[in-house]
Amino acid sequence: MNSDKAIAKASFDSDLRNKFDPDPQLTKQYSAGGRNIALPEMGARVRASASDQDPSFVLYDPYLRKVLTLETIPSWVEIIWPTAHKIDEIRIHPGAPKLVRKASTECVPLDYQLQYQKDGRWVDLAPPVTGAKQYDLNARGHFDFADDEFYSAYSLAPVSAKAVRLYITRSSDPGKRTGSGDKVVVPENKRETSLRLIEVFAAR
Repeated sequence: MNSDKAIAKASFDSDLRNKFDPDPQLTKQYSAGGRNIALPEMGARVRASASDQDPSFVLYDPYLRKVLTLETIPSWVEIIWPTAHKIDEIRIHPGAPKLVRKASTECVPLDYQLQYQKDGRWVDLAPPVTGAKQYDLNARGHFDFADDEFYSAYSLAPVSAKAVRLYITRSSDPGKRTGSGDKVVVPENKRETSLRLIEVFAAR
């Protein structure tokens, strides 16, 4: 039995069904597909903590590849729908490729929680992620929009959700900036996190 079918048939509270992998995945095709409901046409709206752009930049756009940079730690992004949807997977596409060689790094979220809103409070969908992987610059020598997409995928027990949240508590941003050398010039609560896309998949 392949792993996808095994997870699909596992009981709600089994370790198999709730397994997740914080390691980045590489794919040669852009992964936004038919089951992704984090789309404007599905009524999805986005709210976020302080950021440099419209928070809706994290929604799939077939024409542009945008980057949203959150400007504080902790930081958060919420996706809200008019009605509840049953979901079973979330994909986080982290980091700003153009920053990979800068002192701030590509600003990948390292520690975070994936949550959904239940009875007015936020409940974890998966175990908290700590030390999520960054893009391996040494593997290819470069990372830009022309490269393979890089994301972390989380298989979830199917749950009905009207809102989901990515809550970030640590970024790869070390607080250094161009010209500062090894000196940390940005305090931890002002460090940046960049996101290219968040996909939320309707349950099969």
